[in-house]
Amino acid sequence: MITDADKEGLARRDSIRAEGKLPRLDWDHELAKLGAAKHARVFEAVFQLERPRFNRWINEGEGFFAKMGRWSAARQIVKSELQAGVLKSE
Repeated sequence: MITDADKEGLARRDSIRAEGKLPRLDWDHELAKLGAAKHARVFEAVFQLERPRFNRWINEGEGFFAKMGRWSAARQIVKSELQAGVLKSE
């Protein structure tokens, strides 16, 4: 999911660091961080789209901790469906 534009941006940042006599970037580490950030943004966007599917169930919980537990479970369900490539939208 890393694009050529991402690699060009990283190369630009690395050359600026080299000009400033700073340590060079560890490309593997930087690309891994970039990929993880992109995955997190995709998950948050998908969860926002899928959240209406769980709203009634979450709100049926009694008390803050019950609702928080259901919200967390809903996130885990969406994450597992996203990893499996099958979202069960209603």
